[in-house]
Amino acid sequence: MISLVIGSVIMGFLLLRLGILLVNFFSNPVLKRSEESFSEKVSILIPARNEAENLPQTLDRLAELTHQNLEIIVLDDQSSDGTAQVVREFAKIHPFLDLQVVEGEALPAGWLGKNRACFRLAERATGDYLLFLDADVLLSPRAVQSALAEMKAKKLDLLSLFPTQIMRSWGEKLTVPLMHWILLSLLPLRLVYFSKNPSFSAANGQFMLFRADAYRKFQWHERMRLEVVEDIAIMKGLKGEGLKGEVLLGGFEVACRMYTSFREGVNGFSKNLLAGFGGSMVGLLFFLFLAVFGYIFLIVDFPTWGEIPLWVLATLLIFVYKLILANLASQCSQEAVYLHPLQMASLVWIALQSIYRKITKSNTWKGRNVNLS
Repeated sequence: MISLVIGSVIMGFLLLRLGILLVNFFSNPVLKRSEESFSEKVSILIPARNEAENLPQTLDRLAELTHQNLEIIVLDDQSSDGTAQVVREFAKIHPFLDLQVVEGEALPAGWLGKNRACFRLAERATGDYLLFLDADVLLSPRAVQSALAEMKAKKLDLLSLFPTQIMRSWGEKLTVPLMHWILLSLLPLRLVYFSKNPSFSAANGQFMLFRADAYRKFQWHERMRLEVVEDIAIMKGLKGEGLKGEVLLGGFEVACRMYTSFREGVNGFSKNLLAGFGGSMVGLLFFLFLAVFGYIFLIVDFPTWGEIPLWVLATLLIFVYKLILANLASQCSQEAVYLHPLQMASLVWIALQSIYRKITKSNTWKGRNVNLS
């Protein structure tokens, strides 16, 4: 009896997540390409710490943008790989671009590195809109105009996009898809816009487009200067102030190769995973039990629904789930299915690393402590 109750809870959680995924699938929260043109000035602001390898491709894409009224500001956040020189050389080759590089400062007390870099960039910006962009994000030629069209149509103060993820190595394929696996099954993305409740918040610091006057009024990166997951904190704060925010998938307009190996993926996601669960180790472990170990429980304990083992039903639901997710997130459906067990093992390892970093206060990123709370 007890095993059937536990099995029912596990199946109920799987069905709930599948239902949320279906809501996301049919509501299609993807940025649509726009052919409109706009005159407002957009400041593209890129915090860069040791990004000499990624920046040339990113800047090449920015040089192809169809939106004309742009300024691009890169903050070299005390890099050791010649990041600033890469930007200067690119500016010489593309003199038509309004491209600037700002030298970073020693990180002052009471700040996390990226939050400080974004704050400094916003101080320099003169645009009507501020686009905070990671140094590895690739934009299509009409990406900025499409984002502006969405901002204007819905009178948004913030539009955040999740880029389509480029994955080449097996290590990436075992870790990077976990981001969409969690996001798209726990939150109907359209609720970020339609609900005023700050609990329904999501955002992605890789692409955050603000209406400049709203940003300057609230100084979001300064207010969230010690938040590890500052993007979600900003969206919650924005909604708490009665402003409008929206989060969408980037689709064909925005892409990114976040990590290049399994090790990079584990380090990157373990930095943020626990914070994404509100810093609650209990909450994260409970999620792991329901979403990962619950399936193992169904196999070992063998509860049934009628004559059908629940693990068989769970397998069918997971198969459907992964096919829908792959379609929505522009991932390979075959890989999404057969790599699922290894991805779940990767998730457990990332979660354990995240918990370990929290307990030992050893959460670092690019040589800086990001576990200050």
